[in-house]
Amino acid sequence: MALALDSGHLGPLVRVASLLDPVAPALQDWLWQAAPQGRLDDLELSWIDGVPGPGRARLAGLAFAAVDGRPGVSGLGGALAFDAGGAMLELDPAAVAVDWSQAFGEVLHPEIEGTVALWRDGDAWGVGSSALRVRGEDYGVHARLEMRFEPDGGRPWLALAAQVDAAPVTAANRFWVRHLMPPASVEWLERALVSGTVQGGHAVLAGDLDDWPFAAGEGMFDSEATLSDVELDFSPDWPNATGLSGTAGFTGQGMRLEASGVVGGVAVSRASGSIQDWSDAALRLQADGRGDGRAMLALLRASPLQERYGEQVETLQVQGPARTRLDLVLPLGADAAAPTVRGTVDLDGVRLATRAGSWNSPRPAVACATARPACRPRSSRCATRAKWQPQPGGRRPHFQRAAPARGLAARALRRRAAAGQGGCPRAVRRTHQR
Repeated sequence: MALALDSGHLGPLVRVASLLDPVAPALQDWLWQAAPQGRLDDLELSWIDGVPGPGRARLAGLAFAAVDGRPGVSGLGGALAFDAGGAMLELDPAAVAVDWSQAFGEVLHPEIEGTVALWRDGDAWGVGSSALRVRGEDYGVHARLEMRFEPDGGRPWLALAAQVDAAPVTAANRFWVRHLMPPASVEWLERALVSGTVQGGHAVLAGDLDDWPFAAGEGMFDSEATLSDVELDFSPDWPNATGLSGTAGFTGQGMRLEASGVVGGVAVSRASGSIQDWSDAALRLQADGRGDGRAMLALLRASPLQERYGEQVETLQVQGPARTRLDLVLPLGADAAAPTVRGTVDLDGVRLATRAGSWNSPRPAVACATARPACRPRSSRCATRAKWQPQPGGRRPHFQRAAPARGLAARALRRRAAAGQGGCPRAVRRTHQR
């Protein structure tokens, strides 16, 4: 037997079909709450020995509401073919509305192309596509996916492989899963990504979403993007990192970053960052920098170290190359703990002017300069290392000044001259600590 209709509404047909062929209670609840709607044109139905046979139709305006944290969609349409075991929809290229506001915070309006299949798998239902193209205002994705909906009504099992097109780095802010991430992490991500480009990326996910974020290895999710010329506002207390190039990756539990760029005028040859667990919400950064000593001091003076160690930093004048290593732990959120900063600055073969003697007894600034002609070839060069790290009882940072062979602090030279000693000692090392 066959039946043809010029037009019909999808909603009543879905509800009647679910009653004639009972489905799991959880799916039945979803069908009633999500209330699928749409129009079927040129509908053809058939029955063979009382069993629904092949059919086809043109589907327009397919929509279902967002329910209980599950997304809703409207505006889908295309050529539909179906039978008792499932259906296949070849989508018309058109913009649709994806309403998952609980996660994304807004309704997205991408254009979706491809073919989507629906099939029965025992008591479960599967949905999938071997080639789905999604294009938004500032993003694009090629994806293969398969979802399996179990009769218990839980979240689906999902397998996804996606390739991400080049896009502004700020486009990522559309896709943070806000209801599953701590607010402090989302706020940091939205503030930190100032500008730049994602040159491309990929994502792979496989697992039961009831087990998200797969902390015990029940499933896997990993994504990685290539970054170019990114500006990162990683902390309001530090200058922004600019010109970052490298990679950023995300897992279900956190993120990682490997890049190079510039911070406060200092070239950063390697920067490694991570948020190991979104629930922990602490950014850990390690950075190696190299540049002119004056730029290095300017960076330190523009950082939180100026507030704590300003007296010592302000006494320094440096000319020449410098290297630094920073290790930062920056807890995120308005009520977060204080940041932790550790690091070293190496000033090797530079001109250094600083106060001699104890930090507790400021003295006139002196340079590593010679008072005798015999020391002239290397008299203005010093090797210096400053280390800062939290000290018990509020103690000041450890500061070392080491002059290489024939490089002497002026005070030491004067002491030797007064004693009638000639020549230049090999090295003078002073340690100051408060």
